[in-house]
Parts: sequence; C-alpha cells; structure tokens
Amino acid sequence: MAPKQTVKAIALALLATIIQSNAEEASSPQLVQPDIVKFYSNGSVIWSYSLNTDGHNPCKVDFGIDSQPPYISFKRYSLDWHGRIQPTTFRGKTFSVNGQFTHTSPDPPSDKYDAMNIEYSEDTAKRRGSTETRGNSFLEALIFESENDNCGVFAVKPLQNARVAVGTNAGRSSRTGTRTMQTLDLRVKSFPEDTQKANGCFQQWLRSSTYRDLARTGRFASSIASLRRCNRGCSENPECNQLFPE
Repeated sequence: MAPKQTVKAIALALLATIIQSNAEEASSPQLVQPDIVKFYSNGSVIWSYSLNTDGHNPCKVDFGIDSQPPYISFKRYSLDWHGRIQPTTFRGKTFSVNGQFTHTSPDPPSDKYDAMNIEYSEDTAKRRGSTETRGNSFLEALIFESENDNCGVFAVKPLQNARVAVGTNAGRSSRTGTRTMQTLDLRVKSFPEDTQKANGCFQQWLRSSTYRDLARTGRFASSIASLRRCNRGCSENPECNQLFPE
C-alpha cells in the first residue's frame, strides 16, 4: 500500500473510532447529572431493591415524602432489616426518617444535591435489644440516574464511614457484625410497583460506566431478586398499606 493510502486508511479508522465513542457517550444514561431533590420530590413513592448478593434488607418503600430543601423527612418501610430473620416470616417495619440534602464532592460540578444524610428516629426504631437502626445515621448518594429521572442507583454508607470514597465494596465489622461499608440499591419512583420500569432501569444501570467501574472490584446482583416482595409486605403493614386503595 502506498504511503498516502496508508495514512488515509489510518485517519479513516481513527475517525470511525471517535464517532463510535462519541455516539456511545451521547447515548449513555450516565450523562444525566444526579439530582436527589428532584428524585425525592413531594408525594413520590420510591421502591428500593438491594443490588447486593447477601440477602440483607432486600427491599424498602419510601413514602410520605416532605421535601423542603435542604431538609427532608419521610416514612420508610423495610422488609427485612435484620438479616437473621427470614423475610417469609417477617413483615418488616415502618420507620420515620429525617435528613438533609448534601453534596458528595467538596467541589460539586453544579448546585444540584446528589446525596442526603439521614437518621432513623428513635421513637419508631425501638425494638427489644439492640438494633441496626436506632439513632443510626447514613449517607445515601445518588450515583446513577436514568434519563427520565424516575429511577436510579443509590450508594448507602453509615455516616461514620462516609469519608470513604463512594464506590467501595460492602463489608461487615469483624467485631460487631454490622455493616461498615457501602451497599447499593436500585430505586424506582412509581405507584403501584412497576416491575417493567424497574427491569428497564436495571438494564440501563448494567450498561453504565459506573456499574463497570464497581463491577471490577465487587460482586453485585445480576437480576432484581426482590421484585414484588415489598409490595406484599407493604400491603400487610399497618402504615405502609395506607398507600393501597381500598
């Protein structure tokens, strides 16, 4: 091949690569700037599904959202807070949650909040013996948001470990057995529960660059195992079942 033809062929190949790369970035849902205030809007019902593989706390439902930025409060139904209790025999409990919107970065790219510090209220989190919720605080960060703003993936960390960069793996303290590292939830805004929307969002998450980065060092669910489980549990809970029409 002549030198001029060789240079032309290389140039065309490079151009094709750039076009393909730009097309992939343009179509990527990862370009959406996370906005947790918009996600947790007043009156929303948010279904949350664990993306971890340990079976702990498989799903939650957030409702009764009162968002007055930078503050927020809501009710949270949790199907299985204690991993040692089988979900099939435990209907879960509803907690009062108070929080404040925040940024995960000291130099955020915009004025949009992408996280919230939350705390479970003492009066609704009391149980016999020790609990994982009473007075505990967590950082919940929106690390991936779909193009239609109706679903996303949240990284959840106990606040005492919130200084660790978002993106580490889940773990437990060897001394207490309690969670010390990050867990991931897929959260979907809908009522009633929309399994089609949840599965569609999950597929977007699997195609995202954030998932690829986390999957290199951790193991996450390949499907949503807890679909419909929170729906059944919520309908049997005295507070959560008020969401369902008579």
